[in-house]
Amino acid sequence: MSNAVSSYTAQNLGAGQPELVAGTTRRIVGMCYLIVIPLLALFAAFPELILRVYTDEQSLIDGSVASLRVMLSSYLISVPAFIRFNVVSGTGNTRSALLLELATLSVYVAYTVWIVLFRHSDVALCWTTEHVYALVLLLLASLYLKKAHWQNRKI
Repeated sequence: MSNAVSSYTAQNLGAGQPELVAGTTRRIVGMCYLIVIPLLALFAAFPELILRVYTDEQSLIDGSVASLRVMLSSYLISVPAFIRFNVVSGTGNTRSALLLELATLSVYVAYTVWIVLFRHSDVALCWTTEHVYALVLLLLASLYLKKAHWQNRKI
């Protein structure tokens, strides 16, 4: 759905209706949450069942539950982050999208090196790298959509 919002953004800009982008974005985030949140709740409620798809080894399953829950929680941030980033892409400003992605990846890699190599953190805590990636992407894409003059771009 995040890729679809890119097309909707380009369509709205091409039609001279940039004011529709924000509403379309909110609706798509809402639709994604309608799908994702029940799945997250189900997976969080029955993590052993989900993990059993990958292994029957009980000690591995027991050791993976915390990591699975941390990973699942990252989707709450990832949904709006990926959608907003694709709105930026839909504006046709590929240079800005590239810069947002590079900045996000720089923070992500730095955090990953710190949390894994320097802190030697537990695997579940290492999964917070996904939260950092999504949060930075969400913040930068939101900042672009609020401050940049993308509404008048010609697609």
